[in-house]
Amino acid sequence: MKIIKLTEQEFKNIINKVINEQGNYDVTEDPKALALVNFLNDTETDRDYGLIDIKLNDIDAFYGNTLYIVGDREYGVYTDEEANRIASERIEESVWAFDTDFIIQRSLALGKTSGDSAEKILGCIREYSEDGNEVILRLIDNIGSFIKDAIISDGRAHFISTYDDEENISGDYNIYRLN
Repeated sequence: MKIIKLTEQEFKNIINKVINEQGNYDVTEDPKALALVNFLNDTETDRDYGLIDIKLNDIDAFYGNTLYIVGDREYGVYTDEEANRIASERIEESVWAFDTDFIIQRSLALGKTSGDSAEKILGCIREYSEDGNEVILRLIDNIGSFIKDAIISDGRAHFISTYDDEENISGDYNIYRLN
């Protein structure tokens, strides 16, 4: 690990540069950015990271969370509550993509239908409905239970991380690489 000595003024200039580049955002006041730096320093050996390496991306338009950029990588850093909310929303938006058997086992209407018929029904919904997801959502007996089972089956990171399906923990935060 390298130790770099800065004067107080040099440190303030660096912080001001970061703040000016990112509007009113002050990375030194962001516990999620610090958690990301700690995670990077714990997992990567090629360099030491600091708060200056973290850039704030615009807020994720779909889920309303801050995204962080380090070099060419983008990360989501979430509390358990935020991660559960995002995973739940993504599951509800994509039930049409779940395995047919997984849907049938959790569907009141399809559970009472023979396996072949249920698969044909789901196939038709997926193929011919403009929004098959909404129809399948209505067939699921208990969406909360469905979401819980999906997370247990595939892991929360499967629905959040768009890069490697990995959930990393740093302090009180869950970190997901997004690209």
